[in-house]
Amino acid sequence: MVDAVNDDEQLDRLKEWWQENWLPLVLGLGLAISGVLGWNMWQSYQKEQAELASGHFEQVRLAIQLGNIGLANEQVDILKSKYRSSAYAAQGAMLVAKGLIESEDLAGAASQLEWVVNYADDDKLQHLGRIRLARVRWSQGEPEAALDLLSAPKLESFTGLYAELRGDILVSLGREAEAKEAYKLAVQSADVSDLSALQQKLSDLVFENEQMNADDQEAVAE
Repeated sequence: MVDAVNDDEQLDRLKEWWQENWLPLVLGLGLAISGVLGWNMWQSYQKEQAELASGHFEQVRLAIQLGNIGLANEQVDILKSKYRSSAYAAQGAMLVAKGLIESEDLAGAASQLEWVVNYADDDKLQHLGRIRLARVRWSQGEPEAALDLLSAPKLESFTGLYAELRGDILVSLGREAEAKEAYKLAVQSADVSDLSALQQKLSDLVFENEQMNADDQEAVAE
């Protein structure tokens, strides 16, 4: 009899607890299910967007191979407007810039590279775009603008590339002492593509300076 009473009390307590808590439980369960469904939908959407962006990038690549810069530009514009946060947008702009440089359209290449510098989410792509933009500005007869680009904060892994190009530009401006320091910094870095060529640049510059000093001394002696 006691057990029956206890069972009835427990059942009453369970009913009472359910009446007090059923709504939060149902809402919590609903939110959990919605969260899972929402996350799955978001993942699916992200995957779909990535596939679409990849398709446009492939069109850019094929257009460049065929020499159709106009079509490549159209596809890159789509990537920039609809898939800006995707790495494909910056990569596409870099490809088009390369094609424009090869066709000697430096202004068009600069425009694409400026977009990469300003909007690329990937730091490495952004810095690579900055270096290439500096080369374009130098080729356009704007060495000071190129040097300004190379003075921007940079990733440590790009120090050598920045310094080597800075040295090249300074040499072209006749600023050998500054160029020498830039080359030294580049040699000390591990990210240069051709260390032997860079060391040769530095050696040539040192030799030229020594030769000039020797010539000056001879002129004074005479």
